[in-house]
Amino acid sequence: MSSPDLKVIHQPQATESDLLSKVIIIERGMRNLSDLKYLFEELKLVGYRVSMENAEVVLQANIDLGGVFLADDGDRNTECFALIQKIHESRPDLPIFLRISPGQRMEELPIDVIGAIAGVFTSGDTGRVRELVESYLF
Repeated sequence: MSSPDLKVIHQPQATESDLLSKVIIIERGMRNLSDLKYLFEELKLVGYRVSMENAEVVLQANIDLGGVFLADDGDRNTECFALIQKIHESRPDLPIFLRISPGQRMEELPIDVIGAIAGVFTSGDTGRVRELVESYLF
C-alpha cells in the first residue's frame, strides 16, 4: 500500500511464520487509534488510517485487505452508514467492524447497517475487538 491517503498506524514486527492481515481504520479519535494500535501489535494486524472521504478509492485499490474498522461518531452517522452500505455492496467479503458509543446497542442501528457489518465494539473494549478479529480475520 503506497497511496498517500494511507497512514500506517501500526506495522507489527513479524517473522516468516506469522500470519498478518491488513486492515483499514476510519477513525477520527486519537485515543481510539491508540487503543487499536496496541491490540494490533498483539493480533499481528497491519493497520492503515484512511479518511472517510478516501475510503472507497482505497478499498478498490487494495484487494488484499482483511477488514475495515469504522467509527460511528454520532454526528456523522448518516455518512458513516452510507459508507458501510457502499463497502458492503462493493466488497461483501470484507468484514466491517463498527465502533459505537458506550451504551448504544447493535439493535438500535438501522437494519440495513446491521446486515452489512460483522459486529460492533465500543472504545476500550479490547476483548470484543479480539473476538471479532479472531472470528472474521483468522
